[in-house]
Amino acid sequence: MSSLKNGTIMEYDEIIGDCRDAMVAKNQDCGVETGKMNLFHLLNYMDTKICYINELKDTKRDEEIEEKLVELVNLCVFSIMEARKEHEN
Repeated sequence: MSSLKNGTIMEYDEIIGDCRDAMVAKNQDCGVETGKMNLFHLLNYMDTKICYINELKDTKRDEEIEEKLVELVNLCVFSIMEARKEHEN
């Protein structure tokens, strides 16, 4: 990690903050349904998101692609949380 430049770490922190903000906003709007999904369902949902992102890349809709990537990052975090829960049980 020490080989990362300060600018990279700052950009990473900014993106992770944006992902967290998006998750909080989505939770306030409609609740986070991913909290009710097991790891298998989360992984399937992530696969669906990845397919959709691949379809979007040909349309050049960069803002929508970024939004879906943020959702994917948040799904990854929820998947890690669920994997840890399942491992504890």
